[in-house]
Amino acid sequence: MSLILFKEKIMYEIEIFESKDGPRFRIIASNGKIITSSEAYSSKSSRTRTVNQLVKNHNFKIREA
Repeated sequence: MSLILFKEKIMYEIEIFESKDGPRFRIIASNGKIITSSEAYSSKSSRTRTVNQLVKNHNFKIREA
């Protein structure tokens, strides 16, 4: 699942994925470069809370891709 985020005309995508270590996410810039990758979370709900806080605190607009 991916979320498309827009802030100040720069497009970011939060990619949510599962790794062998647990649920993770990464933020990808519009040019395809990975800005950051998260740690492995103990649960999907923990990862979801973090992603929701990122979106809320930075006023991103979300669109499911």
